[in-house]
Amino acid sequence: MNPSSARLHHIGHLKPDASWHRVPHTHDHHELIVILAGRLHVEIGKRSHVAGPGELFWYPARLRHKEWTEAKSPVELLFIAFSWSGRADVFPRHHQMTDIRGRVGLLARWLFEDRIEKTSSLPDATEGFFHALLVEWLRLASGNTDPRVLRVRAYMRQHLAEQVTLDQLASCVGLSKFHFVRQYRLLTRCSPMEDLRHLRLLAARDLLLTTALPIKEIAPRTGLGDAYHLSRLFKQHFQTSPGSLPRPAL
Repeated sequence: MNPSSARLHHIGHLKPDASWHRVPHTHDHHELIVILAGRLHVEIGKRSHVAGPGELFWYPARLRHKEWTEAKSPVELLFIAFSWSGRADVFPRHHQMTDIRGRVGLLARWLFEDRIEKTSSLPDATEGFFHALLVEWLRLASGNTDPRVLRVRAYMRQHLAEQVTLDQLASCVGLSKFHFVRQYRLLTRCSPMEDLRHLRLLAARDLLLTTALPIKEIAPRTGLGDAYHLSRLFKQHFQTSPGSLPRPAL
């Protein structure tokens, strides 16, 4: 991919609104959706999709689609509108995917903050965030991750704060617990619970970098118990302490 073929038009933030919906429509630009919270429903032709936190959705230009949210779980998202003058075959064939490592979501937050606050001292920082986001998204889309793993990771992201069992994860893909653990390790080189802990730590890091929430609140939100447990696992995983990260001002 050549980032110079892409041009950012706009990045916006949709705040939770239980009554939000959009009638069928199209637009002349491409649009990438980063879901932060809640649930997004999309209808394209005769197919319906549901996406939740940690997932991405994209619409190529001139694709007719309808969107709405659930009243009990209103969606919060960032939307990135852009044009592309390069080869169209670099784009993913599927509209929906999981942001496995949380990198696209983190870059989208940085890009939005940079566009809104205009605090960067470097004039090309915004374009840098945008191009890095596109490269990471397309790298993610080009991967050969098994769809069963994506389904399980999507469930994990939607239930990070809850107690999740192997039986629940195995039921996502219709396998017995024993067969599920064996297949998951073959596909990912880690156990399901190791992968769940990794996703929880990524979510905790995201909240540390993008919010002023205290660690004692972030820990239960991400299923990591208390501040002590989060700090210990964080240092083991990232080789640094949560306190060493730059935090937004209160």
